[in-house]
Amino acid sequence: MALLLLVGCSEPVAEQQSVSIGYLRGLYGGYPRTLTEDYVIEGEVISSDRYGAFLNQLVIQDPTGGISIMIDNPALHRSYSVGDLVRVWCRGLTLGGYGGSVRLGAGPERDWEVSRLGRAEWQRCSRVVGHREEVGSITRTIASLSADDMGRLVRVCGVRVIAAGELWPASGEALNVAVVDVASPTDTLLVRIVGHKELADEVLPIGIVDVVGVADYFAGRYQLQLSSPMGFLEQ
Repeated sequence: MALLLLVGCSEPVAEQQSVSIGYLRGLYGGYPRTLTEDYVIEGEVISSDRYGAFLNQLVIQDPTGGISIMIDNPALHRSYSVGDLVRVWCRGLTLGGYGGSVRLGAGPERDWEVSRLGRAEWQRCSRVVGHREEVGSITRTIASLSADDMGRLVRVCGVRVIAAGELWPASGEALNVAVVDVASPTDTLLVRIVGHKELADEVLPIGIVDVVGVADYFAGRYQLQLSSPMGFLEQ
């Protein structure tokens, strides 16, 4: 086990066991777990750090769930496009929690249950095996979001941005914006957006929109994280 913690993931082996992302997430029991089994997962990329969000993270999903993989690379969009199919050999990687969500990466570091994988280490235990032009999202209402949706691309229809018309956050800043369900005004949801110099003139949408982002759970609340303004879709 000590050796595994030092070297991280092992080279792909023939005696592998393909498991779903949902199954892998279910192995997390509230404390860091370094995997000793030859589990392999495969999922489509649903995140992009092109505009400053999801820094050092690659989020992949399959029909059973999604998971964020921590990687020491602040420009992952140069190697991975949304829709790329990524296969990950998980032996030696660590499952851990952050704010109520489950992450995959290197072993614990300081107060973090999961730290970032080095670039060479990540390349050793992953492969891009295909691409899908259309990435699937699941449709939910604010009230129906659940733990099973975390890490997946979620579309919430018919919402209004409370701070409509305000500017996108400044470069390097993050903002949690509340949206309200037009059909059920007591239901609100936080949408996390990150500023970028190329988005300086963007404004938060006015009117009724759909919002599409990666579902997350932090500080006792569900939220969606957006990669870009394209997460807000006019009806």
